[in-house]
Amino acid sequence: HGDDRRQGQMGIRDSFKDAFQDGWEKTVARMVEVLVKKPEADAPRDPKRVNVLPGCHLTPGDLDELRTILEDFGLQPTFLPDLAGSLDGHIPDDFTPTTIGGTGVEEVAAMGGASWTIAIGPQMRLAAEAMQKKTGIPFKLFDRLCGLAPNDELMAFLSEISGRPVPLKYRRQRGQLVENPVGLVAASQCVVGVGFDIEGPAIALLDRSHRPIPLAPLACKRNRLFESSRIMKGVGCVRESIAIAGV
Repeated sequence: HGDDRRQGQMGIRDSFKDAFQDGWEKTVARMVEVLVKKPEADAPRDPKRVNVLPGCHLTPGDLDELRTILEDFGLQPTFLPDLAGSLDGHIPDDFTPTTIGGTGVEEVAAMGGASWTIAIGPQMRLAAEAMQKKTGIPFKLFDRLCGLAPNDELMAFLSEISGRPVPLKYRRQRGQLVENPVGLVAASQCVVGVGFDIEGPAIALLDRSHRPIPLAPLACKRNRLFESSRIMKGVGCVRESIAIAGV
C-alpha cells in the first residue's frame, strides 16, 4: 500500500508538463485520480458540501472571495488546489521550511462525499470529468467568472443547489455594477497578451468599451472562447498598438 501511494505521488509530480496551465490541468486531474477516495455505492452525499476546482488563472484573493460567496449560500466548499492560505502574502508567526495552508490529503480524500463539483475555467474540465468518473458527482463548468452574465449564472446555480435566495448584498453589488460598468477603460489603449483562461474575461470586459482590441498570438491547444469584430490578431497589430500606447 505504501509503494502504491509513493508511485501515485510520483505520478502527480510527473504530470506537470508543457505550458503552465496545461501542467496545472493534468496535475489536478491526476490528483483527483490518485487522492480522492471512491465512495461506497450506498454512501449518502452531503447536500451542503461542494468541490471547487479552480483554474491556475485565479488568484488567492479570487479564492477567498469565492469561498465567502459559497459560504453565504450555506455551502461548505473544498478547493483543490487551495492556494488562498499559502500565497496570500501573510507571514506566519514561526518559521516553517514547508508551505503552509492548502487542502489536506484527508480533505481531498473525502471530496467524494460532496453533492456537486464546480470547475472554473475550461482547463479544469479534465479534472471535473475525472472526479465525476471516480465518484459519480455531477459538475458545473464555468468558462469564466468575470463579468455580469457569468456572475448571474453562478448566483443562479448556487441558489438552485443550496435552496436559498441570492443574498441581498450580492443583488446590491450587481446593481452597482450595472450603474457604473466600464467608464475607466473606455478611453484606454490596451493590448491583450495573456493565457487562454484569462483572455476571455479580459476581452469580454474590453469589448464593452467599443475600442479595437489588439490580441497577441499566444500558443494554445484550445480554440478561443470569445470572438469580437474589434479583435485585431497578429504580431504586427500588437507591436503597432504598443508603440501607440508608449509601452
